[in-house]
Amino acid sequence: MELEAGSKKRKGPIPFLPGCIYALSSGMMSEKTVSNNFARQGLLENAKHGLFFVGYADPETPGGKIRAAKPGDMITLDPAYPPVKLNCETRVFDFSGHSTRDAIADYIVKVAPKKVFLVHGDDGAVEWFRKEIHTRLPDAEVIVPEPGVEYEI
Repeated sequence: MELEAGSKKRKGPIPFLPGCIYALSSGMMSEKTVSNNFARQGLLENAKHGLFFVGYADPETPGGKIRAAKPGDMITLDPAYPPVKLNCETRVFDFSGHSTRDAIADYIVKVAPKKVFLVHGDDGAVEWFRKEIHTRLPDAEVIVPEPGVEYEI
């Protein structure tokens, strides 16, 4: 297989060619990204194509909407363009580079901080960490920061 990497010097869009595998960042497929542009160029409508996710995609993003959709569903990738029909194969692979939550919790207990700030994750994950840390480190202050609020470390 011949590999070609993108370059900041490239002018114009990456050509969308048949028989190619494209590994694109921005798995959430947010508007104005290369992955979103590819999806709008006919990727989703063509049953011969496949779209494979290897990381997290927020459910509210175009990538998250594709992951939750069924074949034949109309997907809005960018409100500035008409929705497109999902006809291609989609799969989700868990290739996350993240540690397990248990490994992260074990590390927090090992470090035994006085304060723990939970700043990333969906509500369920944050709540699990809050309870787990409170159980395993009852003297630690667990903080889920609010936007715009200052906290003292």
